[in-house]
Amino acid sequence: MTQHPSPQPHPMPSPATPAETSGKAIASLVCSLAGFMVCFFIGQIIGIVLGHQALNEIRASQGRLSGEGLAKAGIILGWVFLAIDVLMVLGVGMMFLLFMVSSPTSAPVPYSI
Repeated sequence: MTQHPSPQPHPMPSPATPAETSGKAIASLVCSLAGFMVCFFIGQIIGIVLGHQALNEIRASQGRLSGEGLAKAGIILGWVFLAIDVLMVLGVGMMFLLFMVSSPTSAPVPYSI
């Protein structure tokens, strides 16, 4: 009787490790949103910078990092909210100027008895 070698079991493929979400991408989105609500200009600028850094890290990680959508959302919202803040500051400045121009420039004349 000839014995056939038993087939070797195929090794189980290891499950692909899920990509880790970039912390800078999350921080970009949080800073852009919080900047609009709390600290004008600063949060948006930080969100934009972190978003660009996150995109660069994600692209260089060769699939190890994820969060490209979060980084892009942080960048876009940062620019939109920054533009809204600039328009709000300009609007308040225009109202202040209009108030100053429309107010009387001379002191009221005191009544004489």
